[in-house]
Amino acid sequence: DTLWLGSLNTLSHRDTQEIMERRQNSDVLKHYIQILCLDDLLRAKDQTEDRCSVCNSEVVADEGRDQPFYWHCVEGCFTRSIGRPFPRDEVPT
Repeated sequence: DTLWLGSLNTLSHRDTQEIMERRQNSDVLKHYIQILCLDDLLRAKDQTEDRCSVCNSEVVADEGRDQPFYWHCVEGCFTRSIGRPFPRDEVPT
Protein backbone atom coordinates (compact mmCIF):
# COMPACT_ATOMS: atom_id res chain seq x y z
CA ASP A 1 0.00 0.00 0.00
CA THR A 2 3.01 2.32 -0.20
CA LEU A 3 4.35 4.12 -3.27
CA TRP A 4 7.87 5.52 -3.36
CA LEU A 5 8.40 7.95 -6.23
CA GLY A 6 11.41 10.00 -7.19
CA SER A 7 15.05 9.99 -8.15
CA LEU A 8 16.78 10.57 -4.85
CA ASN A 9 19.77 8.35 -4.17
CA THR A 10 19.34 7.95 -0.44
CA LEU A 11 23.01 7.09 0.06
CA SER A 12 24.37 10.25 -1.58
CA HIS A 13 21.71 12.93 -1.39
CA ARG A 14 23.92 15.73 -0.17
CA ASP A 15 23.90 18.87 -2.39
CA THR A 16 21.36 17.59 -4.95
CA GLN A 17 17.96 18.74 -6.09
CA GLU A 18 16.61 15.20 -6.34
CA ILE A 19 13.43 14.28 -4.50
CA MET A 20 11.78 11.21 -3.05
CA GLU A 21 8.09 11.11 -2.22
CA ARG A 22 6.29 8.50 -0.13
CA ARG A 23 2.55 8.01 -0.61
CA GLN A 24 0.62 5.63 1.60
CA ASN A 25 -2.72 5.59 -0.17
CA SER A 26 -4.14 2.57 -2.00
CA ASP A 27 -6.08 4.73 -4.51
CA VAL A 28 -2.91 6.61 -5.51
CA LEU A 29 -1.03 3.32 -5.78
CA LYS A 30 -3.75 1.80 -8.01
CA HIS A 31 -3.61 4.87 -10.25
CA TYR A 32 0.18 4.55 -10.71
CA ILE A 33 -0.14 0.82 -11.40
CA GLN A 34 -2.63 1.61 -14.17
CA ILE A 35 -0.64 4.51 -15.70
CA LEU A 36 2.63 2.57 -15.74
CA CYS A 37 0.98 -0.66 -17.02
CA LEU A 38 2.63 -2.60 -14.21
CA ASP A 39 0.14 -5.47 -14.53
CA ASP A 40 1.32 -6.04 -18.13
CA LEU A 41 4.94 -5.93 -17.02
CA LEU A 42 4.43 -8.46 -14.22
CA ARG A 43 2.11 -10.72 -16.24
CA ALA A 44 4.80 -11.24 -18.90
CA LYS A 45 7.33 -12.30 -16.29
CA ASP A 46 4.81 -14.70 -14.75
CA GLN A 47 4.25 -16.28 -18.18
CA THR A 48 8.02 -16.77 -18.66
CA GLU A 49 8.10 -14.52 -21.70
CA ASP A 50 11.67 -13.62 -20.89
CA ARG A 51 13.52 -15.53 -23.66
CA CYS A 52 13.50 -14.71 -27.38
CA SER A 53 11.80 -17.42 -29.48
CA VAL A 54 14.35 -16.81 -32.26
CA CYS A 55 17.75 -16.64 -30.55
CA ASN A 56 16.90 -17.54 -26.92
CA SER A 57 18.45 -14.28 -25.67
CA GLU A 58 16.89 -12.29 -22.88
CA VAL A 59 13.78 -10.22 -23.56
CA VAL A 60 13.67 -7.04 -21.49
CA ALA A 61 11.39 -4.09 -20.90
CA ASP A 62 12.76 -0.70 -21.85
CA GLU A 63 11.47 2.83 -21.35
CA GLY A 64 9.12 3.78 -24.17
CA ARG A 65 8.68 7.09 -25.91
CA ASP A 66 4.88 6.95 -26.30
CA GLN A 67 4.09 4.36 -23.63
CA PRO A 68 5.58 3.47 -20.24
CA PHE A 69 7.69 0.64 -21.70
CA TYR A 70 8.11 -1.74 -24.63
CA TRP A 71 9.65 -5.20 -24.97
CA HIS A 72 12.74 -6.09 -26.97
CA CYS A 73 15.21 -8.89 -27.48
CA VAL A 74 18.68 -7.81 -26.31
CA GLU A 75 20.12 -9.14 -29.59
CA GLY A 76 17.70 -7.03 -31.65
CA CYS A 77 15.50 -9.82 -33.06
CA PHE A 78 12.28 -7.95 -32.28
CA THR A 79 10.51 -5.22 -30.38
CA ARG A 80 6.87 -5.20 -29.38
CA SER A 81 4.50 -2.79 -27.74
CA ILE A 82 2.48 -3.38 -24.60
CA GLY A 83 -0.50 -5.59 -25.38
CA ARG A 84 0.93 -7.13 -28.57
CA PRO A 85 1.34 -10.90 -28.45
CA PHE A 86 4.68 -12.42 -27.61
CA PRO A 87 6.20 -14.10 -30.69
CA ARG A 88 6.24 -17.88 -30.46
CA ASP A 89 8.16 -20.37 -32.63
CA GLU A 90 8.52 -17.99 -35.55
CA VAL A 91 10.61 -15.09 -36.68
CA PRO A 92 8.99 -11.93 -35.31
CA THR A 93 8.25 -9.03 -37.61
